[in-house]
Amino acid sequence: MARLTRFLRSVMPADPTQLIFLAGVICLMVARRSSWNLTKLYDSARSPFPDGTFAYVLVWLTTFAILLTLASCAGYFACFLRVKPRVIVATVVAPVVVSFGGIGYVLYACFRPVRSFLQGPQTGPGLGEFVHWFGANLRNFPTGLDLAALGLALCAIFLSRVAFGISALPLTLAGNQPRGEEVASWRDVKLAIFLLIGPQFLAVRICSSALYLLHQRVTFSYFYFDIAWTVMAEFLRSAVFLGIPMLLLGRTAWELAKGSLKLPRMGYLALGLVIPAMISALIAAIEYLIQCVTWAAQRIPGLEAPRIDSYVVLKNLNQPELLLICVGAFGEEIVHRGILLPLLVQRYRLHRAVFFTGLIWAAGHLPLDAYGSSSVPQVFLAVLRRFLMCMAMNYVLAWMTLRANSVIPAGLAHTLSNVFLEAKVVHSWWGARDSRWALWAILAYMLWRYWPISEGVAAVAEETEPAIAGLDAEPAV
Repeated sequence: MARLTRFLRSVMPADPTQLIFLAGVICLMVARRSSWNLTKLYDSARSPFPDGTFAYVLVWLTTFAILLTLASCAGYFACFLRVKPRVIVATVVAPVVVSFGGIGYVLYACFRPVRSFLQGPQTGPGLGEFVHWFGANLRNFPTGLDLAALGLALCAIFLSRVAFGISALPLTLAGNQPRGEEVASWRDVKLAIFLLIGPQFLAVRICSSALYLLHQRVTFSYFYFDIAWTVMAEFLRSAVFLGIPMLLLGRTAWELAKGSLKLPRMGYLALGLVIPAMISALIAAIEYLIQCVTWAAQRIPGLEAPRIDSYVVLKNLNQPELLLICVGAFGEEIVHRGILLPLLVQRYRLHRAVFFTGLIWAAGHLPLDAYGSSSVPQVFLAVLRRFLMCMAMNYVLAWMTLRANSVIPAGLAHTLSNVFLEAKVVHSWWGARDSRWALWAILAYMLWRYWPISEGVAAVAEETEPAIAGLDAEPAV
C-alpha cells in the first residue's frame, strides 16, 4: 500500500488544482461528440416553426462545435507548454463564451413560447424574459451544451486562481524541481504528444473529407473501386497519425519505430494471439454462466438450457474489411509503445512512463468516441470506462513490448481485440464492457506481479539507444 501511495503521488501534478483545468478541457472535448438533440426544447416551446428554423439552428450548433474543438485543443496546448494566462483566456474561454452567447440567443429566439393575443404582441428578446425562459428550460438543454457549460466553469475557476497567483500552468509532476529551460528534444516530444491527443483527429478528419469529396466526384462506382477508396482512406489516417512524431522527432522517431518492428521470439507472437482470444472467451463464459444460473433458478417448463455455442459467433470473422483494423492497430502500437514509451521511460523511468503512455493513449480516443443520447452522468461514466479500458490494455501491451523488445506481439493482440469487438464475435450483454476492462486489468496485474520488469530495463534495443541519449531524465521520486 505504501508503494502504491508513493506511485500515485509521483504521477500527480505538483498543484492538484491543475486537474480542474484539465477536467474542464476534457469536458469541452467530449461536448462536441455528445447529444445535441433539441426535442425537449421543441416540445416545451409549444409552437410551430417556420421553414428553415432547424437549418438555422444547425448552422449555429456546427459553429459552436467547431469553436469547442479549437478551444479544447488550445487547452491541451496550455497543459503541455508554457503560455501566458491572457492567451488561455483568448483561445479557450473567449471563444466558448462568445459561442454560448450566440447559441443562447438563437435557441431563445427559436424555441421561446409564442404569446397569445391576450398577452399582447410578440416583442424582441428581453433580458428578464430570457432569464425566465432559461430557468424554465434548464433541464431541456442538450447534453453537449451542459458539458460545454461545465467545462467553461471549470476552466474559469482555475484561471481565477491563476489570476491571483495561486496556480500556474503547464502541468508539472509532484517532487520534480524546476530545471530552467527544457532541452529542445523534450519540447518536441511534448509537442508531438499534444498533437496526438488534440489536433491529430482534425487533420485526419480534413484529409478523410477531402478524399471523400474526391471520391464523390468520380462519375463511376464499382464494388472493388469503393473498396480501394476505403483502403486508401484507412492508410491515409494511419499515415497522418504516424507522420506527426516522424516529422517532429525526426531521426529519433525513425530509429525507434524501425527498432520496434524487429521479429520477436515465437512465444511472444503466440502470446499476442492467445491473450485477446482468451479475454473474449472468458467474457462469453461469464455470460453463459449467468444465463445457466438464471435458467436453473427459474425452471420454466419448455425453456431449453443455454448453449455455449450461441454466445460466440465465429462466422462474423468472415468479413474482408476487418483486415483494415490491422493498419490502425499497428500504427497506434508503433507510435505509443514503439516511440513514446521509450522516450517516456528515458524521462520518467519505467512505471511512471507506462502509466503516462496509457493516459496519452486514452486521451487520444476521446475526440473520436461518440456518446449518442447519453446524459451528463452517462458521458462521465463512458469517459471513465474509456480510461480504464485503455489503462488496463496499455499495461498488458507495454509488458509485451518491453519483454519482447518489439511491438509486433502487442500489435497482434491489439488487432485481434479490435477485430473481435468490431465483428461482435462475443454476444453483447449488459456486463460485457465492464468485464472486458476488468479482465485486462486482472491480466495486467498478474503479468506485472509475477513476471515483473525491472526498473532499469532497457526500453529499446542497444542499437537504438543513441537515438534517445540526448533526452534529459527527471530526478527520481
